[in-house]
Amino acid sequence: MAQREREHLKWVKAADSAAAVGDYEAAATYLRRVADHLWLIGEQDGFKVFAGKACACYLKAAEAFWTVNERMKASSLYRSVVNYLREVGDTSAAEGYDGLVQKYYSALVEADFVDFKGQAQDLKHVGDYFRARDNYVDAGKCYGRAAEIAVKEGKTMLAGGLYRDAGDCYRRIEWYERAVEAYEKAADNYFQGEGYYEAAWYYNVCGFMVVSVRKLDKASTLAGKAQEACVKGNIGIFISDLSLICKSLSEGRILEAREQWSKIRRKFRETYVNLVESSFKALT
Repeated sequence: MAQREREHLKWVKAADSAAAVGDYEAAATYLRRVADHLWLIGEQDGFKVFAGKACACYLKAAEAFWTVNERMKASSLYRSVVNYLREVGDTSAAEGYDGLVQKYYSALVEADFVDFKGQAQDLKHVGDYFRARDNYVDAGKCYGRAAEIAVKEGKTMLAGGLYRDAGDCYRRIEWYERAVEAYEKAADNYFQGEGYYEAAWYYNVCGFMVVSVRKLDKASTLAGKAQEACVKGNIGIFISDLSLICKSLSEGRILEAREQWSKIRRKFRETYVNLVESSFKALT
């Protein structure tokens, strides 16, 4: 018997043992491995059988956590149920459980997370859920609150990434003031965590965004912070150049900034080019 086939049987036995003691989440994990194995070797019927069994175990685990009011954990498991139901073609049941998750997550946001007791990563997953459904308002709120928790947990780089995600969501729906606030907090946390490249990048993003609304003193301050991050991180061309361009714009030296920008413009993707170009338009 091939090694993978022996593992296949080992996982089935492990799933049975876990289920026998009520550990349905572990049982589902083992059954999922079996399903993945069968999918890889092209046994579609077997895949559907074991994916269905994994789904049933995740459902039992989710219902158990829901019953004892551990709704965050339960919702995470229900999301696994939704994914597996969709894989085996039961879209109607999948939508039902997804609706349950969405109802809980929406209530969490509407209550301003007053009952939330989890960690930053838990709330990040809720933000990811909303962003995948183009609900950028609620996603931004989740990321922002998750970032605050990450700061309390002493996880500055994680906080930076979460504030960045919040900024991306607010920028997507053109809530530019909130986006700038989130991006600056992202940069501050990246800087504190010695992520100087990321700090410089988002200080520059903020700088160009506030130039676009002619808040030039603020832009000058942000450009200075970007330059400091570049020095701290020994960051050379492009990012450092951007901070100089932002500084020039904030001080009204538009022709100088344009000359600097023309030298590096082609290095950046369209969304960033549009941001910088909007800064020039605001001042001309």
